[in-house]
Amino acid sequence: MQDIGTLGGPESAAYAVNKDGSVIVGTLLTSGSTGSNHSLVWTRTNGMQDLKTILDAAGVHTADNWFPWTLSSEFPRTARS
Repeated sequence: MQDIGTLGGPESAAYAVNKDGSVIVGTLLTSGSTGSNHSLVWTRTNGMQDLKTILDAAGVHTADNWFPWTLSSEFPRTARS
């Protein structure tokens, strides 16, 4: 087991790990107990990233507390919700 950290908020949680452990998806709380829940992706290469930030930068706008529970093995090139 490995602590994947947070992005400045108080907590994060992993919900799925791919076969070789190189990609983890889950959720994070952005700040304090009243912060927004966001989805996260963690890779060995890039560490933890806020999926909302990645999608917003690509022109795909999402609401807070939105979770894409099914991700393809090719993430971030292909994401399904």
